[in-house]
Amino acid sequence: MIFNVPPWFFSEHKEQLKQEVSQLQFQVLEKNNEIIGLQEKVSDILSSTSEENIKQCLNEEELPQKETNETRVAQEEHTKREEEKELVRKIHAMDAAHAETILELEKTREMLIMQHKINVDYQVCGKGRKETLSRGNEPDSDSLFIFSGDFVLVDPVGKCSGSAQVSLEWKFPYKAPGGHSIWDSATKCQIRVEIASLTLDPYSEVVTDDTVQRVFVEFRFPGVSMEETETPLSLLKPTKGEEVYFHFSKVIHLDGVENTERRQFLYMLLKDSDQRHRLQFTVVSDPINEDQDECQDLGYAYLDLQFLLRRSVDPVEETLHSEFIGALRVSVEARDAARAIYREHRSRTKMSFSSLLPTN
Repeated sequence: MIFNVPPWFFSEHKEQLKQEVSQLQFQVLEKNNEIIGLQEKVSDILSSTSEENIKQCLNEEELPQKETNETRVAQEEHTKREEEKELVRKIHAMDAAHAETILELEKTREMLIMQHKINVDYQVCGKGRKETLSRGNEPDSDSLFIFSGDFVLVDPVGKCSGSAQVSLEWKFPYKAPGGHSIWDSATKCQIRVEIASLTLDPYSEVVTDDTVQRVFVEFRFPGVSMEETETPLSLLKPTKGEEVYFHFSKVIHLDGVENTERRQFLYMLLKDSDQRHRLQFTVVSDPINEDQDECQDLGYAYLDLQFLLRRSVDPVEETLHSEFIGALRVSVEARDAARAIYREHRSRTKMSFSSLLPTN
């Protein structure tokens, strides 16, 4: 069947299609604009994100490098500080060694001076002994005062009121006929004192005291300077009970008028056993810095010399024990001199008076 479409139908349909096409084109244009806007937004987002990522990556790369630099600088500073500390420690050690060397040299110089003095004393003693022997056996009348005998005391009216006994008082040691005297040999005119060694108790306060580093020993004898009666060298403090050796010897001459004080002191040591009248030895701390610190007495030991009158020979040595410190080993040779001086003072009798009853 064939239908005939009127012409107006096609014209209306064509117009409708044109309108629909126009609407579709407009929608497509809007969609394209939206797509372009979205593309721009995406581009902006992508560009900003890439810049942040780049910056973050750069920061992440710079951070380890910065930390590495800081660590290296810190290590260099620490190494430098350690080197400075080591240098200061070495300087202090060198200063201490230098000070100790100077101290040892000074002590050696003092020891040489002391040895020279001892040699001079020996020469003087030998010269005096030689002159004494060359003078012969005849006593010099000008060298002694003679007062002997018994005398009767009388009062102004002539009555006997007492008596006096006077003995010889010698100005110089008496030389009897035949060349025998109380100072007959060289050993009788001197006393020799030797400080051998020192031992300290490891648990004593002296050993645990860090301020005490070196010690020396001295003794006192009137008429002899302290510089001559102390050990010329100080030794390191023994801390483990070991024995340190001084081997210091001093010869003290007793003959002659100039040594009367020495003989009187020795006689006092011989006749009295009281501790105050014993030969005193002192252990002394020797400071490293003598300009700033002072010597400090650490302990005392006392030697009783009365054994010189009891024994037939000189003792080899005596060990003086201390209650709190340790032991000091000394040697004394003075038996002949001690006995001669003791006899000399005992034989001197002072003028005495015995009262008598008056006679009617």
